[in-house]
Amino acid sequence: MHYWGHVGAALLAYAPVGAAVTAAGAPGLAALGAVVAVTVPDVAALLGAGVAAIAGSQALLWSL
Repeated sequence: MHYWGHVGAALLAYAPVGAAVTAAGAPGLAALGAVVAVTVPDVAALLGAGVAAIAGSQALLWSL
């Protein structure tokens, strides 16, 4: 998925939670949650790419 797809999907998933938190009277907390929701998928993708690279290098070493 492209970067903006990650952002859109994260915000779409977080929207009901953010609305409820805002309605409860904590708009700052809702905004912080939105930032976290947008940031987490990118970090997870980077970690996944790192794990795949490590696994690939281990497979290469075992094949030698």
